[in-house]
Amino acid sequence: MKEQYIAMRNRKIADISVLYTFVRDQGVTMSIQEFQFALQFIDYNVIIEHIDRFYELVKLYDKNDNFIKIVE
Repeated sequence: MKEQYIAMRNRKIADISVLYTFVRDQGVTMSIQEFQFALQFIDYNVIIEHIDRFYELVKLYDKNDNFIKIVE
């Protein structure tokens, strides 16, 4: 799961299936349809920041503070 998440982050596109797999692994019991509906009301950045901290990942930025990629 961690490798899938890092690959998703480095593609710079949120993949709902990867996020859903993470929340299911954390014990959330809602269906993927319910999860997709809930995402309409949640800031993706909050979820992404939480997962980054959970996996203790390092974010690399360029000199203009633009995200480059995630590393372990």
